[in-house]
Amino acid sequence: MATAMEVEGLDAVCAGLGFPSQDPSSSYIKSEHCLENLKNLQRFLRRDHPTSRPVFKQLGKWNTVGRDLVPIISQYRDDPELIINAVKVVVFLTMPVDALSENVSEQLDYVLDFKESFLRNDAIAVIMTLLEEPLEHLESDTFSEEDWKVVQLVLTLMRNLLEVQDLSFQKVAVNESMRVLSTRDKLLEHLFEENVMDLLLALAQYISGSKGPVRQDCTLFLEIFHHIFWGQSPEKIVRESDQKALDKKSKQPGGLLQELTKVEKEQLKDIRLKELSRHSRFSGSFVQVAQDGSKRMLKRNPFQSSITSVLRGPQIKHGPVKRVAFDRSSLPSDGRVLELLKTFADQILLGSYNLVMQCIKEDISRERSWIQTSDVALFFEVAKFFTAYQRCLISNKSHTVRETIASLDEDKDCLFQGLLCGPIASTMDQDMFTMVVLQWHKFADLAKETNDWDSLSTTSSLFKEMIRMLDVVLKGAKDSDKSEQQEVRVARILLYKIFYDQTEKGTFQFLLHLLKSFDIHKQPRSHLSDLVETVHVVLRIIEFLTKEEGALRVLKKRRKGRKKIESKRTDKPRSNDATQVEADAAQSGEQVMEQSNPTAEHHTSVQGFTVIENENPSDELNQDEYLENPISDTLLGAVGETATSELQTSSQNFETLENEDPNAEHNLSEEVGMTSKEKESDSLLHESHMSEDTHLVTERLLEESEDSEDDGGTYNVDVSLDVKRCARMFADNTVVRNYCWLLRFFMTNSAAVNHYIICMLQRICKDHSLEPMLYQLSLFEIFYEILSNKKASKLEQHVHIFSFLTKLIRNFFKKLKVQPLLFLDVLFWKNRQDCHHITLGYDIYSFRKFNGQSTKGSRKPSIADALGNDEADEEMQANLSENGFPSHQLADESGAVEEQGKPKMKKKRGKITEEQESHLIMLFEQLNSNKN
Repeated sequence: MATAMEVEGLDAVCAGLGFPSQDPSSSYIKSEHCLENLKNLQRFLRRDHPTSRPVFKQLGKWNTVGRDLVPIISQYRDDPELIINAVKVVVFLTMPVDALSENVSEQLDYVLDFKESFLRNDAIAVIMTLLEEPLEHLESDTFSEEDWKVVQLVLTLMRNLLEVQDLSFQKVAVNESMRVLSTRDKLLEHLFEENVMDLLLALAQYISGSKGPVRQDCTLFLEIFHHIFWGQSPEKIVRESDQKALDKKSKQPGGLLQELTKVEKEQLKDIRLKELSRHSRFSGSFVQVAQDGSKRMLKRNPFQSSITSVLRGPQIKHGPVKRVAFDRSSLPSDGRVLELLKTFADQILLGSYNLVMQCIKEDISRERSWIQTSDVALFFEVAKFFTAYQRCLISNKSHTVRETIASLDEDKDCLFQGLLCGPIASTMDQDMFTMVVLQWHKFADLAKETNDWDSLSTTSSLFKEMIRMLDVVLKGAKDSDKSEQQEVRVARILLYKIFYDQTEKGTFQFLLHLLKSFDIHKQPRSHLSDLVETVHVVLRIIEFLTKEEGALRVLKKRRKGRKKIESKRTDKPRSNDATQVEADAAQSGEQVMEQSNPTAEHHTSVQGFTVIENENPSDELNQDEYLENPISDTLLGAVGETATSELQTSSQNFETLENEDPNAEHNLSEEVGMTSKEKESDSLLHESHMSEDTHLVTERLLEESEDSEDDGGTYNVDVSLDVKRCARMFADNTVVRNYCWLLRFFMTNSAAVNHYIICMLQRICKDHSLEPMLYQLSLFEIFYEILSNKKASKLEQHVHIFSFLTKLIRNFFKKLKVQPLLFLDVLFWKNRQDCHHITLGYDIYSFRKFNGQSTKGSRKPSIADALGNDEADEEMQANLSENGFPSHQLADESGAVEEQGKPKMKKKRGKITEEQESHLIMLFEQLNSNKN
């Protein structure tokens, strides 16, 4: 608090400024030492304590601005020096309030009082006369430093008057918030009437160039543009700025009143119904009349079921619930202010926008010392608004776009020079996209330390608007003229460069990371809405470009082949027969590889790594080619030794048995009694069953191979973009949880956001067959809350939500009848592998249990084995196991599966001959000592 001496000195200074006059010709009379007292007042404010601010609060209590300073400016307009010093004091008093200072709400009230003092007089018009000489000097190239100081002073005052702090809406009551909005709209209208906005646009023309007269004040122009359009909705400005629509609403003043009355009646009706059924233990007597006229006496509440009280569990007191992050909603103006803002926005797009934004973009990219992190976020905020405004103009097919481009001076340095992106070309080039992505990563890392998520949310919103702008350009590609075709080509090139990098550092992976790491307790809901919309538009654009241009080439990370580790030889030398067996197996494997792959591939060793080279560069190896033969060396080189260990082990065991006795397969088939036709039909059936789950196995192997670390390292390579696989990346339980949480607010979400959420969930359920990922208890609670809203189900914009959720719940209960294990799985989050197991009917678990007692050399089960075997296979496996043969090897070799509806065939097996028995004993003695 200020001491008594400081208050007395401050009172003497304020009293020495002057006093109100009773003469009607002059409203205020200054004192003889008015100029000196204004300078003393500036000294008091400079020495004011930054936290407690006793001088500011005392001047606020006395309302010095409205009582003394504004009358001095209005009355003594012919004294520039006096006006300049009075404006300096006003600038000190209207500076933004620091959030860390004391009594923030009280300070904000004082600032509002200071701003309202300029609404009842012509003080702003007098202040703007100070810019007459500097403007003349700008045109004659005689602009001096004194002129620059005057311009900077006036611009700072305009910035302070237009600024509306977000902190006021969290610290003050609702009536104070309405006061803030009312003061903002009145100030905007007053500034437009005094032609202040036209002077700002005239000054902005002199920003361009490294030696521009007002080049250093480009951040001031940026802040002024930001505060003018703060809280405004671009869609509402474009949609409701038409004077005819405003006149139509003014002619029907009772329309809004009727809607409010109707809503209020419905709310009262719901309240009455709730009041009737709120007393659960009401002991009155009621008479219930049935349809046939019979009556029944009830001793309970008729609006409540008799078993409700029985089923109601004990009330458990939970701890304090964590608050959801505060979401800032737009607070747009209405009426005449919207029309004025639209006119001003169109004038900015005529050329001032590109000039100001290009200068600031250069400062940010070159990391100038005066550019702070808050300036970068402010730059992104302004770019987001005008990008969204231009997109809305194009979407609504407004004539303003053609009028703007007709009067727009084309800049040859701009990437876009057409009708669509020309007015915002400075913030739609490749450098801007690179800057946005770079700052996006920085803000994401900075938010974890400072807990400031506003900058990250702003950057995400800007990236969304830029992508949507390119999407609008591509949508108009068919009906566009020659000038717009150039913009379409530029948009395609930008999209190729943005999403070329599909590695962990790429934009696509960063979007996925933001969706997974979203925290509802720290980040606003609007941020998640922007991410959902961005993902939807990006996937749609990629699908469109793939259909139009064919397969897109992107940069992806691949794993190098592992170093070949030679097995240690045992002390006991290996017999010639065993060596011959391995040589035959290797020779047969090479022959199979040559036949299966017509295009010759060579495996060369580079620095100890195995690299696959293709003799024909035009024939690119797709991932599907690796998956055709999951046991081949090609899959081992592409997927990795770790991910294919289960397939490699089974193949080696089978090949070893086959090479030990070339006639073993023939003898076994004869003893079982199978004909060649039966063998052929059984093999076809086996292949048909295996083809159903081959893609599940291979996709899982590829995903595990990409996610796991490799000792051999990684390298980047150009591959064809797989759109389906890109969409499959978002099939994650964390992403699904965030999507469903956002769907809970479907009544307040926009119709577009609800559509994007349902589209993603449909992709996961239908395109990727991962519907069990939504079988989770917490998600069912959200779905129940939505489906129980009977009023929303009747609205057309929510029909697709209710139809999707209804179908999902029905599918769940259908599976629940067949698979009772879902009662347990519904309690846990499920990954993709769990979803595949549920889809296959949990047979994979029984198969693993069946093979749980296998030896060390036995193969691991694959998902294809979850299809099960028929009775003939079970009998054959039992017979083989009794005679000493491994059951899984013979089952894989025969692959006999009987079709449904055919008579069962009992297949008998003969005894092992003496020659076979002696041969097996010899092989056992030879290979017993070989641990490999």
